[in-house]
Amino acid sequence: MKKLILILLIIPYFSLSQNIKIEEYYDAGNKIIEKTWLDGEKQKTNVKIVGENLNTNKYFITINDIEVSAVFYVVRDYGKYFKVDLSIVNNSQNRLDFSPKNIELNINGDLRKKEKYKILSYKEYKNKVERRQKINEGLSSFAIGFSSGNRYESTHISYAQSRSNYELKKNQNDRMQFIDEGYLRNHTLFPNTTLEGYILIPFNRKVTDIDLVLKIADKKFDFSNEDWN
Repeated sequence: MKKLILILLIIPYFSLSQNIKIEEYYDAGNKIIEKTWLDGEKQKTNVKIVGENLNTNKYFITINDIEVSAVFYVVRDYGKYFKVDLSIVNNSQNRLDFSPKNIELNINGDLRKKEKYKILSYKEYKNKVERRQKINEGLSSFAIGFSSGNRYESTHISYAQSRSNYELKKNQNDRMQFIDEGYLRNHTLFPNTTLEGYILIPFNRKVTDIDLVLKIADKKFDFSNEDWN
């Protein structure tokens, strides 16, 4: 009887493993491990990238002719955030409307006021960046004014500070352009087109994981921790 129970417990494990396609290869020195399986109408792929100082996962969900991928990581960009890179591929013959408002987010962890940890809209983040950039410019201008009032080596210092101020403005303009082009907003995907961009969520070290579900074309693309086990 014990042997029969053991066999019954083992059979589902092997049946499940046979449905997972695993591929391993190298790209630019990094080891890539792809695992693909079917979950109802969804095809899921987990791509693990392992290299020197690199260990990340990309998650792909395909439903019919729509593919959505997501990558989660932490960045410092005018503050510290959880960053989610999203890619939506429309291989259908229909138009698809994407809106950040159709992203459901659940933050897990021992946190107070979880409602604070929501997706920043493009406008919210842009306003925050603009305020920070103005502060940076003000500090740079103050440094130039201070150095110009010093008689000793004032010409040399003023030139160096002016050069630094120019580079600061250029870098900040380049950064704002990157935000304008990359931060996700409402967008219509026409047939056979792709949308790529990112969203930001305020960081907290007590966050254990992030559940994200994107609704598009009456379909749910579920990147929650529980759904991916």
